[in-house]
Amino acid sequence: MIGTLSVSAATYFHWNDKFKEEYQVTPEMEKKLNESNTAKEMNQFTEHDGVRFEAVQSVADNTAAIVVIKIYGSEQFPLRQRMNFRNVDVKMDGMDTLSMNAGFLESDFPDTQPDDIWNDGMTYELVLVETEEGSLLGKEIKLTFTDIIDSYEEKRTLTELPPLLASTWELNIVLDNEDNGAEYTISQQITGTEAKVNKIRMSPVSFTIDYGWKRQMRTETAIGLNGETETFEHAIDPPELMGVVLEDGTVLEHITNWSNGHYTNDDFTQYQATGTFSQFIEYENVKELIFYVENEIGMDAEKVRVPVITQ
Repeated sequence: MIGTLSVSAATYFHWNDKFKEEYQVTPEMEKKLNESNTAKEMNQFTEHDGVRFEAVQSVADNTAAIVVIKIYGSEQFPLRQRMNFRNVDVKMDGMDTLSMNAGFLESDFPDTQPDDIWNDGMTYELVLVETEEGSLLGKEIKLTFTDIIDSYEEKRTLTELPPLLASTWELNIVLDNEDNGAEYTISQQITGTEAKVNKIRMSPVSFTIDYGWKRQMRTETAIGLNGETETFEHAIDPPELMGVVLEDGTVLEHITNWSNGHYTNDDFTQYQATGTFSQFIEYENVKELIFYVENEIGMDAEKVRVPVITQ
């Protein structure tokens, strides 16, 4: 059964509580994201074999989206803490152009037990990032969940066991959020490195950075299968954005997740990186960017600030 839930026409809706806790959402930020349509209520669902999937909320821009799905069991098939899916697949307009991180938010809370039954449903989060130039807004995104498994037992035994419930659930969603981000020209060197930040695009949800960065290779050593030392080369990425400083002096560190990066020219001198924020930010009040910069031997890192100059 696939259908649409009836929703109120009101501007505001009740945010998922687990989601608000995960992203440290203040009432002020919730109101701002609602009024800008960066956050939207969702109303798609599918249900069969005693399991119901409800897409209830999204926070998104052109580049990235965080989708909240409530999953309910039943007397026919109760959901337990140790359960998960064999596979979760996402396609946009039938193509594999999105990267995805996904999981149950309840799994991060230590007060739960492996055999707890979730009568009130479980909160599943998907973080989707567009890996090609384009927008993920207004396009059909198909989510496919395959087989419910005992992930606890499979990890314990290191064995792929028969599923607890063999089935496939498909959920089609269209994100009608509005992109409210902005692009800033930086043209600043990251002190102590050869990297230059040319520009950054930020929204409450995600960031895209364009670097001036000439490809560099590093030689590493490893122990091969025959026990002998082997050498290999790998490309070095430019310094990663790890936090921001707001106009009022508030420092927000460890709030970024790097999703993907690639060179944008044939000379390998221009690099673009995309990522998401692990808590929603007031991007228009960002005055400095904080980057991780490795030392000479590639161990540890120091934090280097780069000013955001708005014009």
